[in-house]
Amino acid sequence: MEYVRILGLVEHFPYRTASIRDRFLSIPRSQTTELEGRLAEAVGVTPNNHTVFGITTDAGTKVYIMFSDFDTAFGHSVEVRNW
Repeated sequence: MEYVRILGLVEHFPYRTASIRDRFLSIPRSQTTELEGRLAEAVGVTPNNHTVFGITTDAGTKVYIMFSDFDTAFGHSVEVRNW
């Protein structure tokens, strides 16, 4: 598989500072380790548990991705709060 760097606006919410809302997809975290690594690289951090990344597409749409113990969840919004 060819490596493709993630470009565009990527936000990072560190360990337990945010949760996604309006979830539309959940998949096993083991299937998203490459994505998690690319997002972390894009913002200059090391992949970590219970973190959220926000991605803004070229069309201005935002998608939020939360990596937790065993799942990766995708949502349309984020709630910023310590938990």
